[in-house]
Amino acid sequence: MFAKLLKFIALLLGAAVVLVAALLCYLKFALPKVTAAPTLTIDSSPARIARGRYLAEHVAVCIDCHSTRDWSRFSGPPVPGTTGRGGEIFDQRLGFPPPSPPKTSRPPAWARGPTANSTAPSPPA
Repeated sequence: MFAKLLKFIALLLGAAVVLVAALLCYLKFALPKVTAAPTLTIDSSPARIARGRYLAEHVAVCIDCHSTRDWSRFSGPPVPGTTGRGGEIFDQRLGFPPPSPPKTSRPPAWARGPTANSTAPSPPA
């Protein structure tokens, strides 16, 4: 009986080694080959820098979240010198929901019982 158990464990370990080897071979040989990234040169003219500043500060409004804000002033303008250095922590203290609902959350009582059907819209006649 003990010999059969050892044989079964050896076969199981052997199968695991074969599967891992097959996975590694797949990763090495079957995945597509990726060429080296091209060397890019970006024009850093003053006009291009001004355009990027305009996009970040006025169009995409990146700077509003990625800067430290002075909330003692009207509309909380960014503190000079902190633009693009990080920013506010958006969590429950600011009224945002948690990243995921708690595990103990349940639908409201009206959605669990027989009244759930009575609140559903009637089908068109």
